[in-house]
Amino acid sequence: MALLALIGCGALVMVLLLRQGAGSEESSSAGLSPTNTVVVPEPTQAVAVVEDPVIEPEIDPGTLLLDRERAEDRLGDFLQKKQELDRNAVLEWGDEAYAKILAISKSADQAFLREEYAAAVNSYEDAIARTDALIERIPEAVTELLEAGEAALTKANGDLAKRKFQAVLDIDSAHKSASVGLVRAGTIERVESLLGSGVAYENSKQYALALTDFHEAAQLDPLHVEAVAAAARVSERIQESKFRQLMTDALLAIEGEALHEGESILAEAESLYPKSEELADARFRIAEARRLIQIRELIERAREAEATERWRDAYGKYQETLAIDPHIAEAIAGRERTENRVKLLGQMKYYLDHLDELNTEQTREHSVTILKEAKALIGEEPKWLGNVSKFEEAVIAATTPVPVEIASDGRTSVDVYRVGRFGTFESKKLSLLPGLYTVIGHRKGYKDVRMKLKVDAGSDLVRTSVFCRDRI
Repeated sequence: MALLALIGCGALVMVLLLRQGAGSEESSSAGLSPTNTVVVPEPTQAVAVVEDPVIEPEIDPGTLLLDRERAEDRLGDFLQKKQELDRNAVLEWGDEAYAKILAISKSADQAFLREEYAAAVNSYEDAIARTDALIERIPEAVTELLEAGEAALTKANGDLAKRKFQAVLDIDSAHKSASVGLVRAGTIERVESLLGSGVAYENSKQYALALTDFHEAAQLDPLHVEAVAAAARVSERIQESKFRQLMTDALLAIEGEALHEGESILAEAESLYPKSEELADARFRIAEARRLIQIRELIERAREAEATERWRDAYGKYQETLAIDPHIAEAIAGRERTENRVKLLGQMKYYLDHLDELNTEQTREHSVTILKEAKALIGEEPKWLGNVSKFEEAVIAATTPVPVEIASDGRTSVDVYRVGRFGTFESKKLSLLPGLYTVIGHRKGYKDVRMKLKVDAGSDLVRTSVFCRDRI
């Protein structure tokens, strides 16, 4: 800016100087009499021609500010329109046109940052014009999205159909066809699977099973023409004979877990076609349903027992479940989970009932391991938390050294078995873990003294004295 101003000022000075020179010649000519003749000698040397310097236009700060404000206004207009497109799911239907708009707006942003505001205005206006064109296409886009959603349903592409119908609902939340389509998209893959299995059953003449699948498919998607037609077709075939009707009733009873009723119907059907494969299949279904009901009830009881922290009962129910079917994942995990709880709870309870047994090196290590495992299983169960908390207090007490002070006469040598030999002293301070210790006193010419020192967990200070007084 300073350079442009300097050039402009220099040009302005040159213009003023040229104008003054021209004025002087006119004044000199005016001062001569008309009779005087002035002879101007022709130049004898060539005059060099000097081109005028290129004068860059001076930048007006006011104009620059106006250009900037105009660019900002155009940017604001563009962002409003872009937001409108975004609210109308443009990413789902804008394609290359929307990508072009984003590219142009990026170019405009870059020009704005370089303070090339006129170029930025042009690019923003271009982007706005293209955005307006896309906004006008929204009704057309709705039609295209609906068609694409229907096509995706035809191909059983539920995810694609959901995207297309959801995009329509983003544009028009009250769009009934899109709402229906979105619901259908959520079930289309299951419907297609049911249709496939239903067709397989129908081809193998297992009409009752086919009807079950077709009915389920038609219930999931009442607008699915093939599902509705298949259900109607197989229903008609089933109704051709009493046996087919009886089998349908039996299967429906089994599905509703009315197993005694199903068995009664099958007994009647068996009198008609005792060797029917469908009859055998239905009996298998009843047996399977009864097995599944038993498993479900056991699992529910196990869950209830766990919820009330009856770990042993829960473990037993999981065991019963696995006796019926050793592959039930929930029962496998539940048995392992509750078995750990039962084991750890029993160990913690034993030590809490026999605190003195925590006062050996081996049991202390064992109790620390138990506590670590128990804390790793901590959940929100209040009883379990309480038991673990009590056990932790006991373990901390059992593993926290207690101050011990031993008094002697300065002539008796004192040993604490499995702790150390301390020689003679009048007073000795030790820090011992809770437990029962053997203290031995030695003095030449005197009988040894052997005594038990019990260090209770949580004691502030334990005192004892050791003297050898009886001569040999």
